[in-house]
Amino acid sequence: MIAKKKEMTNSLYLYAAVALIVGVVLGLIVAQSIQKNQIAGQASKVVQSSIPSFPTYATLSTNYQLVHPPLVYPKTADLMDDDSRLGKDTAPVVIVMFGGYQEPYTAVAEGRAPLPGYTASVPAIISDYVSTGKVQLVFRDFPLSFHAEGIPSAIASQCAFAQFAGAPFWVYHSLLLVNHGNLGSDTYKQLAAQIALDPTTFEYCLTAQTSLDEVNKDLQDAQRLGLQGSPTFFIGKRNGQPVMISGAQDYTSFRPIIEAQLRIQQP
Repeated sequence: MIAKKKEMTNSLYLYAAVALIVGVVLGLIVAQSIQKNQIAGQASKVVQSSIPSFPTYATLSTNYQLVHPPLVYPKTADLMDDDSRLGKDTAPVVIVMFGGYQEPYTAVAEGRAPLPGYTASVPAIISDYVSTGKVQLVFRDFPLSFHAEGIPSAIASQCAFAQFAGAPFWVYHSLLLVNHGNLGSDTYKQLAAQIALDPTTFEYCLTAQTSLDEVNKDLQDAQRLGLQGSPTFFIGKRNGQPVMISGAQDYTSFRPIIEAQLRIQQP
């Protein structure tokens, strides 16, 4: 009888030990699971914090190509400033383009860096609307902060504009975009020589940065409007609120907006 009691007691001890071991193992598994979830959560927070609030411009992603309703922007005429413009002053619709010369997608939008299957918007707009007197195109500088030659190239373009506000400026403008990957002081001077700008005047303007205030004015206006990407377009009647298009979108995104703006009746 005593032997049986001892055997039962030993069995109880054994069951208790097994239960304790199982409990410890389960506790370790649960703890590891919680720890992994915490680490995963922390890693997710780190990854999320590293993602910019506005898409990067390395690709023409659909997230980057956004059309915003005309809710918070002033009338189109207020955005024009005294910057270079192409087309008639009597054109009923104005497109104000904020772009940067080192920004590859400004070059894409202007057809200076072709992409397969993509119809560059600016050349088509010039052909269909600017040349017919329906649209006036205004270009304003928006050099992005991470482009080392963003501001210097904008200054160079303003130096060209100071000498020739007409067709020669637009030639220089296009040459800068063609060379968006090879910008620098030597390039600015070489391109200026190609369109016969006065070299002494141009170099002084470039070195003294006499156009910096104008570039900063454009940049401040872009920041005031909350722009975060280049190029950005505002399309509207002169005295109406414009529609904003962000990114180097295909021409097919612009045409219906331009047509809709042309149909708007204003006094």
